[in-house]
Amino acid sequence: MLMLMTATASLAQNIKFRIQAPDAITLTKQGSIDMAFDGLVLDSDMVSTIAIGDTHRMAVLAIDAPAHYELTVYIEPANNDRLLLDGTESDQWIPFTLEFAYANPGYPVTETYIKALTDAVEIPTGLGQITFPVSSRASRLLPPPPSAKYGNYKVSKQRAFLFFYGRLGSTNAGNNVVAGTYETTIEVTIDFTSHEH
Repeated sequence: MLMLMTATASLAQNIKFRIQAPDAITLTKQGSIDMAFDGLVLDSDMVSTIAIGDTHRMAVLAIDAPAHYELTVYIEPANNDRLLLDGTESDQWIPFTLEFAYANPGYPVTETYIKALTDAVEIPTGLGQITFPVSSRASRLLPPPPSAKYGNYKVSKQRAFLFFYGRLGSTNAGNNVVAGTYETTIEVTIDFTSHEH
């Protein structure tokens, strides 16, 4: 499954997420927008921040998968953590720091991210790979019986969440910011290991 989420702020700062996962995993974007930073002042010390829990500005991804799956998430920000003018390599760029968190206590697939924020585990800045079970509760139980291969048995899914937030700026660090559209793409790949017998 390939999903593309695009965030467009009013001052043309675009952060695109390219997300890939196997067909056994269902991905759903939550909320009404992806990432919306406040406006930046050119050549300024101002830093625009989206904090975890800023429900109107952060990007949220719901991951539905069998509870006995262990997920590995790889995150690769392009352009060395910079938003580039017109998305191409140049001397004009805005510093960007991506941060993320996950929540996985064993939600039903109908759960929304608002409740999940209280269970979020923040990942240290700069870490590009994490592994966690879809359900931390299910990871303490035995995996489902092997009967999944027989009859019409359907493995039930549970929901985990990924939260994306971060900082943009400052713009006076010799990065030659001029008016224009600043962009980057963040590659997110989700894979799994099944602990089924």
